[in-house]
Amino acid sequence: MIMLELLLKNANVGMKTSSSVRSLGIENGYIRFASEKPYPNVKAKEEFDLKGFFVYPGFIDSHIHIFSTA
Repeated sequence: MIMLELLLKNANVGMKTSSSVRSLGIENGYIRFASEKPYPNVKAKEEFDLKGFFVYPGFIDSHIHIFSTA
């Protein structure tokens, strides 16, 4: 069994070309896995069901206006 710090279930992960519902496993601030399949052998200290809400790996603020940034 894999033990993680954080498990995000049913996340709509925004990628470069598309988005899809996935599970994300996070350990030490890094994404350890991303999968469209459920992970029954994964446990985490904290688990959240995002119910389709978006996750944007690598973004600090997903709402920005490119023309107004410095």
